Amino acid sequence: MWHAPVLFDRALASEGWHVAQHLSFLVTALLFWTAMLHRRTPGGMAALCLVVTAIVSGALGALMAYATTPWYVGYASLGMAPFGLTPAEDQQLAGLLMWVPGGLVHAGAALVLMRRLLTDAAPKARHAG
Repeated sequence: MWHAPVLFDRALASEGWHVAQHLSFLVTALLFWTAMLHRRTPGGMAALCLVVTAIVSGALGALMAYATTPWYVGYASLGMAPFGLTPAEDQQLAGLLMWVPGGLVHAGAALVLMRRLLTDAAPKARHAG
């Protein structure tokens, strides 16, 4: 939700909202990864959640990476040029980072869980056969 321009601009305009934004990123990430790595979460469900998360965050990252104009008016109006990048280029780089390395982390974790599922299922299938 924080990537919606209205909410992002609100977080830029207020230190309190900015802190809330980053706290919500941290708390939801901790809850998500705790659930994904918890032994009681079925491996297939965790892998599915990771794949869906990779698709959703990857799509958002791709949209940001291919956008030709900045989504966030408040950020663009700050006039910052990190590493000499324009606001649009900064957004494109952020989208690319969100899309590729972020997606690889989720996809890699899903593959590890699927491998664990298949490895655990192999001996059971041999005994049943």
